[in-house]
Amino acid sequence: MRTANALRAALLTLTLAVTAAASAVPAHYTVTMTERYAGAGSERGTLDLRIPADGIISGSYHTFDGVGPYPVSGGRRGDLVWLDYRNVRVIATLGPKSIDGRAFREGSTEEYGFHAVLTP
Repeated sequence: MRTANALRAALLTLTLAVTAAASAVPAHYTVTMTERYAGAGSERGTLDLRIPADGIISGSYHTFDGVGPYPVSGGRRGDLVWLDYRNVRVIATLGPKSIDGRAFREGSTEEYGFHAVLTP
């Protein structure tokens, strides 16, 4: 009986997790990533993300010059998010209309400012 109850509880948890992930509304962001210390260089692009209330973030990134899509993966805990795409790791705060934080390129010690604005 305990095994059956444990199985039911596990299935309910899995069902709730899948439902929450599936109910995430797609969001489109315009991104600017700016060098913080080395100079005035910047990179611009767009992010199309699915951001569930708590869980796994997924989507795609396109550069403004049309290169992409690059797959995006990440996670969320409350308002804190992390994203990985191309060779970039973003650690940021999710606001109602923006994602703001820092970005780091793989294999580099340079830090970038990361700003993504929700667009209709």
